[in-house]
Amino acid sequence: MKILLVRYHDRGNINSREIKNVAGNMGIWPPLGLLYLATTLKKHGFDAEVLDVLARNLDSAGARNAIINSRADIVGITATTPEVRGVMEAAGFAKASNAKVVIGGPHLGIFPDETLSFPEVDFAIQGDGEIPLLRLAKALSCSKPDFSSVPGLVYRENGQIRKNEVYVETNLDEIVFPDWNFVDIRAYSRADALRPLATTISGRGCPYKCGFCHRGINGRKTRFRDPISVVDEMEYLIKNWGVREIIFCNDTMTIQRSHIITICEEILRRDFKISWQGATRVDAVDPKMLKLMRKAGCKQLKFGIESGNDKILELMQKRITKEQARNAFRWCKAERIRTGAYFIIGYADENEQTIRDTINFSKEIDPDFVMFYAGIPLPDTEFHDLAVERKKIDPHYWRDYVLGKRNDKAPYLIADMNRCIHQAFRQFYGRPAFLMKKVLNPQIWLSAAKRPHLILGLFFPRDYE
Repeated sequence: MKILLVRYHDRGNINSREIKNVAGNMGIWPPLGLLYLATTLKKHGFDAEVLDVLARNLDSAGARNAIINSRADIVGITATTPEVRGVMEAAGFAKASNAKVVIGGPHLGIFPDETLSFPEVDFAIQGDGEIPLLRLAKALSCSKPDFSSVPGLVYRENGQIRKNEVYVETNLDEIVFPDWNFVDIRAYSRADALRPLATTISGRGCPYKCGFCHRGINGRKTRFRDPISVVDEMEYLIKNWGVREIIFCNDTMTIQRSHIITICEEILRRDFKISWQGATRVDAVDPKMLKLMRKAGCKQLKFGIESGNDKILELMQKRITKEQARNAFRWCKAERIRTGAYFIIGYADENEQTIRDTINFSKEIDPDFVMFYAGIPLPDTEFHDLAVERKKIDPHYWRDYVLGKRNDKAPYLIADMNRCIHQAFRQFYGRPAFLMKKVLNPQIWLSAAKRPHLILGLFFPRDYE
């Protein structure tokens, strides 16, 4: 039995909160989740393959040919809600080749019934996918499959949609290291990372409840890998794949202080050299921790600040203060750790003054780079509930969008979003002090030479409309 795992292109995604001419030049992340799935299947004797449509830069026709020519018995496709149109296109290609189609990813934590309403889809998986997909593959190998015992599975039975209990992997050390033979590691790059690069995780889940973020049941349960195993994998990536930089994809990699401290101490004990980076919160770092992280190879940390206005931060349920942000950025600069800051423009109750507060605060903390995202009220979030309450979005918008009943973009909560985003980017990156700091840094010239469109995009963001 052959199983093809697909990351599809997102060209039909009209609800991206990212700036296309910036995001498109930042680079492409490896599909870490699919690598975990494929490696688990391979370990248990299945013929698995990964098709990364993004990395191969395939259009729909090219993706269709690749899916059909794979002659897979099962095709699994990862999905987020904004990208669901493209996912269903890929599902149609797979069904045309008589494959069983399985959809997984965050989308299934919100719209499992709607997903199964499409005839192109045979199964869906809610929660962590490694064990459910493996058990589904084993069930489909039997002459009389029993789907009731497959955890996290959504399926049809006697004309009814059945949903088994969502699966949460509690022992991450049971999952084998991703096998990078499934992809071309050289196909992946990020503007802020050395090549070859790889991605990894030291844990899954996030206990915080930020109002703009959707967390399924598996996303709310925080679980950690053995820190020694994390360092084992880092060393494996260096020795076997020549990796020069590792990006941790945790939601908050320093959330458990003792865990990150042990990882850093183990790296130093083994005395290997590697650059690494990740994302965390401003209330989850301290000077002593940062000093050790830098010594162990941490070169960059990214922080979600989201707003520079206290009332908006409270409405977001971010549960941080601006003083904590000031401290975190000051401590990182003292240790020469590069910093990135993420902000959302256009949250509920946003106005010209609160947007101005955010822009001014971004300049005050002065990160090495900043990203401003459009506030889109995604489904199953507090932000969405606020948008409905303020009559800014139809409460049925996302379900109708998923079902193909409407093709319009989710509405913003503020007028003239393009102007606000342009203003934020230009005011931050156009400061004489910032430009002079970058001019005196030779690395900026190397970056500009490699990705001139990214540099231009930061000054001339577009494609929000």
